[in-house]
Amino acid sequence: MDNYYTWQEALSYCENLTLARYTDWRLPNVRELFSLVDFTQSNPDLPCIDPTYFSNTKWFYCWSSTTIADDPNGAWYVYFNDGNVSYGNRSNGYYVRAVRAGQ
Repeated sequence: MDNYYTWQEALSYCENLTLARYTDWRLPNVRELFSLVDFTQSNPDLPCIDPTYFSNTKWFYCWSSTTIADDPNGAWYVYFNDGNVSYGNRSNGYYVRAVRAGQ
């Protein structure tokens, strides 16, 4: 997760990801991604996410798979610095957090 990806690259990266012997990774939708935000995080030196489980989370934007209905070039992201949800142009470079279905 040390690279920036355009939205299309982020989708492709997750779809082709093999991690921990799993190959069913995907880019989360905006609700799934936002559910990782932890507003109770009291350490100002850490992003708004539980560092116990997500120790390597960057302070920057992470793409979601959710597109903008009235903007064919837009998609939603979560900014883990403050938990803000907004949207950007799909050609922008943001980080990726892949998810997969649990068992």
